[in-house]
Amino acid sequence: MLLLSGCASHYYQPPPGPTAQLRFKAWGTYAHIDPERSCKSRWRLDVPVAKDKERVVSIQAGATVRIEEGTTMDTAFSGGHCTVAASFLPEAGAVYETEYATDYRRCRLRIWRLDPDGARMPEPSAKPDTPIHCEFSL
Repeated sequence: MLLLSGCASHYYQPPPGPTAQLRFKAWGTYAHIDPERSCKSRWRLDVPVAKDKERVVSIQAGATVRIEEGTTMDTAFSGGHCTVAASFLPEAGAVYETEYATDYRRCRLRIWRLDPDGARMPEPSAKPDTPIHCEFSL
């Protein structure tokens, strides 16, 4: 029996120093944190598989963080995926949240900063980016 797995590393550990928190609430999607915009440096995150769950990770503060999030759309009528990317500059101690949405023709990624009461505000440093297509071979 041969079992193969690909994509990227499963766990992201920020380097020592100040951190911020990043919350993923989209379910049924995939996400990567990519600090160097490279297939070799990206880290795959296991995101929630149910609507009432979330995944929170620590990220490096004071350095640009790049995120890719997407979904696979394999149906009887269409196949493929929809992936979007964005980057932002997290501040130490702050809490952020991603919002990934798709209508299966387009997809969108927003990055929110949460205030101490949990209210969401658009993150001013967030910028759209181009997803990276990584091919993996045996």
